[in-house]
Amino acid sequence: MSTASRREPVERFMRKVLVLPSGCWEWQGKRQKGYGMFWLQGRWTGAHRWSLENLGRVPVARLFACHSCDNPPCVNPDHLFAGAQSANMADMKRKGRRKGVFAVGGETHGMHKLTASEVVLIRERRTAGETIYRIAADYPVSPQQISRISRGERWVA
Repeated sequence: MSTASRREPVERFMRKVLVLPSGCWEWQGKRQKGYGMFWLQGRWTGAHRWSLENLGRVPVARLFACHSCDNPPCVNPDHLFAGAQSANMADMKRKGRRKGVFAVGGETHGMHKLTASEVVLIRERRTAGETIYRIAADYPVSPQQISRISRGERWVA
């Protein structure tokens, strides 16, 4: 690939960027769910992913391009990091950015089926060695949900 053809996508990309005083490079082109979309080689790709790989030189093949600035249209490679979905979710939770149905949990969620005291009992029964199937028979949730509760994946306090 010639130097000119390598430079062309970078120049096209940078024409869609507005540098903000915060240091964010806000994408001014097409957006999908708040994230920039960059047309390249006949298809749309995430502008933040492209930026991290091509400007930041960080491979993101099976990873997410996560924002440290919490600004979805930002494409500044210095504000991005490659991480697994679990790292992205942990970052979201740590920063208190949980939104929508995930923002509320436990008895405050409108569709809860268990109380906090029932969850405590479920965890105690699992710790004592009782099977998820036996516990689930006593509650209006599946054995899979009992397993998630006992591992702390649901009803996180």
